[in-house]
Amino acid sequence: MGTVRKRGRVWWIRYNRAGRRYDESARTDKKGKAVTLLALREGAIAEGKPITAQHGRTTVGELLDNLLTDYKVNGHRTLADVTRRIDQHVRPFFGHLRCETVSTATVNAYIAARLDEKTTDGKARKPTAPATINLELAGLKRAFSLAARAGTVLHKPYIPMLALHNTRTGFFSDEQLASLVAHLPSEAAAVVRFASVTGWRIPSEVLKLQWKNVDRKAGVLRLEPGTTKNADGRTFVIGPLVDLKAVLDEQWAIHETLKQAGTIYPLVFFRMVDDQGELKPKPIRAFRKAWASACHAAGRPGAVPHDLRRCAIRAMLRAGISEHTAMLMSGHKTASVFRRYAIVSEQDLAEAAVKLAKVSGQ
Repeated sequence: MGTVRKRGRVWWIRYNRAGRRYDESARTDKKGKAVTLLALREGAIAEGKPITAQHGRTTVGELLDNLLTDYKVNGHRTLADVTRRIDQHVRPFFGHLRCETVSTATVNAYIAARLDEKTTDGKARKPTAPATINLELAGLKRAFSLAARAGTVLHKPYIPMLALHNTRTGFFSDEQLASLVAHLPSEAAAVVRFASVTGWRIPSEVLKLQWKNVDRKAGVLRLEPGTTKNADGRTFVIGPLVDLKAVLDEQWAIHETLKQAGTIYPLVFFRMVDDQGELKPKPIRAFRKAWASACHAAGRPGAVPHDLRRCAIRAMLRAGISEHTAMLMSGHKTASVFRRYAIVSEQDLAEAAVKLAKVSGQ
């Protein structure tokens, strides 16, 4: 068993590993903290985790460097965003601190600083969104988790997250969706029609869909593993979904016309642009202006394309599709997130009341 003893005002701990004695400063004048540190060291020894002289001197900056290396090695698509958040906010506050000195109080101080930031001239600026702070804290938490797994640190501080109250609940009624499609350019309307049925994410899944992922004969859509947000593959059976089949047939007809003209374009959804007097297919990056105008005409100003995902999920559940199957179709990985999209309208509640009245004989 290890021991604790005092040298001057500072407590030290002594423990043995593989027949070798180690003495380490607990860097505190509180005996209780020294005892806790000794317990951590002995627990690490029991679990076979390495303990070196570097323990206690590792900085958070080193952990953040390892985090970014992990993102690079594993090819995470969010590397640029994570690097920006780390370098602009997390590293300046935590980077110089030794890992063992980081506590929940330290994290709360960071949160308070981010919520009360000021501009360079000392004026208060718009408060940082809690969701933004949570993304930064998630990076810090991941950095500690990786370090603990590697044995670089022997404990992880509790890192609290801010409560979020920004869950969107918008969706389009059938009439609003029809009006939205009618007021959009044809290339954008095709995207909206497809997304409102499948529930797929427009930027990363719909707009990147290629004909190699469409089996028109079997009536199946496939997204390969690694191409979706959660990196899982996905299969969607078209079956008797008339509008979805119509969208794909229309896009295929345009694809064949381009092919006959000598252009083979891989994307299912695209736009034609004038390139030095010649119309050529180009990827659709966004259609914000057309979307905003069409939403206003449809009576849904301020709606966002992601609301179509809620439309699709609501339709799936109203059709009696099980939650598990609907999650596979839309690409949700967790039930908790999926249920945030399961919108219930007043019409749904009215229909439920009618069913209840029939059962109760009213």
